Amino acid sequence: AEDMGIAKPDARLFQEALQRGGVAPGAAVHVGDHPGDDIDGAQQAGLRAVWFNPAGKAWEAEKLPDAEIRSLTELPDVLARWNA
Repeated sequence: AEDMGIAKPDARLFQEALQRGGVAPGAAVHVGDHPGDDIDGAQQAGLRAVWFNPAGKAWEAEKLPDAEIRSLTELPDVLARWNA
């Protein structure tokens, strides 16, 4: 983000990461802990967004994440459900 001069939640940051990785937005998932910067930004760029919420905080943003996990060990199950 610093190298590009773009900060989250700007969708261009996520789009650049997708382009550099050669991945389509629909095939990517972003895991983040900030509702606005991570979840909203990723969704605006067309990615699915997983809210990493280890403290069990209440969601306070308008648009919901695609999934919520409290431990990274839960992520494989989320991905498996989406790929089923």
